[in-house]
Amino acid sequence: MHWISHIQGCPRRVNHAAVAYSDFIYSFGGYSNQEDFTNPVPIDINVLQI
Repeated sequence: MHWISHIQGCPRRVNHAAVAYSDFIYSFGGYSNQEDFTNPVPIDINVLQI
């Protein structure tokens, strides 16, 4: 298994967390310097099937 990901122009994300469970990897939380923190919203959750 290996990851290759390169998306032009997307913001970098920091202070997020990830966990592998069953055949999936879940990545959630974190922030980027391009986000507006004055408007609270639910955290992002991304899922990768492996």
